[in-house]
Amino acid sequence: MNEEDFVKDEIEGIPFFIRKDLVNKSYEINWIGFWVFGNFNVIEM
Repeated sequence: MNEEDFVKDEIEGIPFFIRKDLVNKSYEINWIGFWVFGNFNVIEM
């Protein structure tokens, strides 16, 4: 995969890169963990 396989999107000021084959799907993005030590969790809706 290379950069051409992804679309850049921005949600609330945070940039995301989404694979083109997943663009038309719906996702819920949550922050899991503590302020600095957490990470994003993405769930397909």
